[in-house]
Amino acid sequence: MTPLRNSCVALMLFATSSGIALAQQAPTVITGPGTYTGVGNTTFGPDGTQTTVGSTTFTSDGTFTSVGNTTFGPDGTTSTTVGNTAFGSDGTTSTTVGNTTFTNGPNGQSMTCTVVGSTTICN
Repeated sequence: MTPLRNSCVALMLFATSSGIALAQQAPTVITGPGTYTGVGNTTFGPDGTQTTVGSTTFTSDGTFTSVGNTTFGPDGTTSTTVGNTAFGSDGTTSTTVGNTTFTNGPNGQSMTCTVVGSTTICN
């Protein structure tokens, strides 16, 4: 896995120790660069599929749960969203402007994700 991942929830993003996650109501976990397509409660991405039930998303990396403005990851990390910026407990920050999210990791990594319809494109 890449050191920077994304979980995309509307304006919420989530950083995990194995990467970053971008969020959409419940987190849609973005595992790195690539294209992610949502169909119903399932998202298809380069690392497989994930399913969202209520405020919980099940992925091959574990379970992500959103409660209010905070997302809890499987490795004990959290992300809290204030306005259009999410602050990860590992030092990652993600800011959403329009349909684009800019994420910066604690070690200088970065990722940009753009949402077009039901598709998220990250690089």
